[in-house]
Amino acid sequence: MNNGYFAQYLLNEGQIEQENVLGLLKKSAECKADFPIAALRKGLLSAEQIASVSENPSGEEFLRNAGKNGLLNAVQMDELRSLVPDEDLNFAQVLYDEKAVTLEKLESLFSAYDKYGESPVREIVRNRAVAVGLDAEADRYSSFAELFVHSFKRFMDTPVVVNSKEVLVEAASLSHMVSQKLIGGVTMVTGIQAENGVFLEMARRYSHEDIKEVDALAVDCLCEFLNVVNGLFAVDISSENVEVDLDMPRVQENSVPEANFQIVLAIDTSFGEFSLVMAGDEFVLR
Repeated sequence: MNNGYFAQYLLNEGQIEQENVLGLLKKSAECKADFPIAALRKGLLSAEQIASVSENPSGEEFLRNAGKNGLLNAVQMDELRSLVPDEDLNFAQVLYDEKAVTLEKLESLFSAYDKYGESPVREIVRNRAVAVGLDAEADRYSSFAELFVHSFKRFMDTPVVVNSKEVLVEAASLSHMVSQKLIGGVTMVTGIQAENGVFLEMARRYSHEDIKEVDALAVDCLCEFLNVVNGLFAVDISSENVEVDLDMPRVQENSVPEANFQIVLAIDTSFGEFSLVMAGDEFVLR
């Protein structure tokens, strides 16, 4: 089961439009899934059973009615009350609230999602890499992207979706880019590029500090985050008998990455969009 990647799965399968993802993620970060959606996801009730409880079932009223109708027992109701809605549930709730899906459609999507064999992040990154002629790098880049997304969710406390299109921050805009080179059994450079507002929010979330501007502390935070992710990646590939060392991170302002074997992925979050860059050589030249 690909827990935490329901939105990515829906995008990959064409069930949601790319231009709507950013807004949906922002709403899902502020949303808490209600009991009917949780019961559907947990397999405690079907869409038909939920609809039979009341016309617009929600909250404790829904649980009471479901109990009276013999659809849920006391243990199941307590299970739902104690459940902490995850990213998948909250995104599903937003789709339902926006009338983008019915309960029946959501039930079908959950079922297909649970049977989905591949990581949705790996799938979209591999397809993007192959589409731009990076067949040889596709597996390595998709593995790193999956780890990066997982780490970003954890450290930045936000839902994340890899955009299906390549989007670059314009060189003239106020932006920052950090990179780090992996040297050894694999030579690879990874980096983050973001407009200053998004860059600053990343630094705040990672550090849990109220940083006011993109200063040395903010830059250090993002360099440290990238170093942590690359360190985790180095551990992962060591199981393949591939050993790498990490170079010192680099920083550049108001520039666009240009390097060999490069792919730029636009990453959508609840607080904006940024670019994840992977390449065969350095793209931060200062």
